[in-house]
Amino acid sequence: MRKHKENQLMGKITKTKELRNASHVEESLEKLLGGIINSILEAEMDEHLGNEKYKHVFEKKENYRNGFFKKIVKVSFGDIEIKIPRDRSTKFNPVIVPKYTIYIFELEKHIMELCNGNNTKEDIKAFVEYIYSSDVSESLLNNIINRILPDIERWKVS
Repeated sequence: MRKHKENQLMGKITKTKELRNASHVEESLEKLLGGIINSILEAEMDEHLGNEKYKHVFEKKENYRNGFFKKIVKVSFGDIEIKIPRDRSTKFNPVIVPKYTIYIFELEKHIMELCNGNNTKEDIKAFVEYIYSSDVSESLLNNIINRILPDIERWKVS
């Protein structure tokens, strides 16, 4: 079943992007997975700090964003680079890609499934609740949905 869905996604990518070889397909999948994971990481940081990136906060805060670091993770077709946000107090611990995690095959599978069907916000909500073990705030859930829904819509297989 998983192979069939992956083949459908590959067919969609090659049709819409007019890709001519495997490296173009891999590059497109890297952008898709990396983009969605980076969006979720930014949503996690927003939740951790209590405000969105570039949003000015008038009250004095003790913790701020402090750039990001690049991390290479392994997926079924190779390696992808993601950007893990940092905070000044170094207390941010991402949930979507925990510290010291290298292999994200399960996460890749779930993201591919999201991009390969007629998913609604409810399907994305179920994905987020699965990843976060149902312990997710409504604000984080909405932030993640708003960030990744456009990417998923763009890559959806009809």
